[in-house]
Amino acid sequence: GVLDATLDRYGAVSEAVVREMVEGALHHSHAQVTLAVSGIAGPGGGTQDKPVGTVWFAWGMRHGAIHAQRHQLAGNRSEVRAQAVRIALRPAWIHVAGPRRKTVRRVAIVGGSGAEFAFAAREAGADLYVTADVKYHQALDAAAGDMPVADIGHASGERWILPEFRRIITSRFPGAVSAHVMMDEEPLRAVPAGRRRGGEKP
Repeated sequence: GVLDATLDRYGAVSEAVVREMVEGALHHSHAQVTLAVSGIAGPGGGTQDKPVGTVWFAWGMRHGAIHAQRHQLAGNRSEVRAQAVRIALRPAWIHVAGPRRKTVRRVAIVGGSGAEFAFAAREAGADLYVTADVKYHQALDAAAGDMPVADIGHASGERWILPEFRRIITSRFPGAVSAHVMMDEEPLRAVPAGRRRGGEKP
């Protein structure tokens, strides 16, 4: 949960609060990825520093960094909430090539760089292939095919699959193997949306 001291100091709609929401969700669950949203949808509740439409998002992966971003959304209460849902469920760091509408029953996943295995995933009957480091011409091939390919980022794919490999190895060889996972931070980062020259927000 969120500390009372954090709420008192920063308010419910703040970077500090959504970061603690993500930390709490990871700590109190078995989830590998968590997302937190806190905002002012209106029509009331806004202030000069936090006008109606202010929404903070935070997301993080187990064993990874937590990222946060503020958006200033326009519209009535329903429109602000709908925009927030779209932003939350369509993160900028996930890229997809292939059919826009697809019934997914079987998913093939390769952590890290695995774009070259897309054909094998299709042959195995996958409806969706999740991997990373998809190159331009590989994306063109996916765009022309019937199986969507999702690029979730190299480090993002490894962060959840490597700890699972460690769990499998240690469970199959109890006491005989000591498995350790070391992961660097993702060197690439997204540029915050809504920035203009000089760092000013629109």
